[in-house]
Amino acid sequence: VGLWWQRRRDAHRMEQVGFVLLAAGALGNGLERLARGVVVDFIQIHGWPVFNFADVYLTAGVALLGWALWQEGGAAETRT
Repeated sequence: VGLWWQRRRDAHRMEQVGFVLLAAGALGNGLERLARGVVVDFIQIHGWPVFNFADVYLTAGVALLGWALWQEGGAAETRT
């Protein structure tokens, strides 16, 4: 992720935020796994699996990166 982010420094703001959220979520879960040996999920919403803030950041980061790549692909189609 870090290398891809480095190569895309001039990317659109949405893509940059996606990288930050993805890195924050991965770092949060990774540090908790190192410190506790497990990742504690504590947010419980009826009808959804239990999750934590790092999971939210990971999901939002992937969604933003996917949206940014989709937008970039659409822009490339209109240019051709």
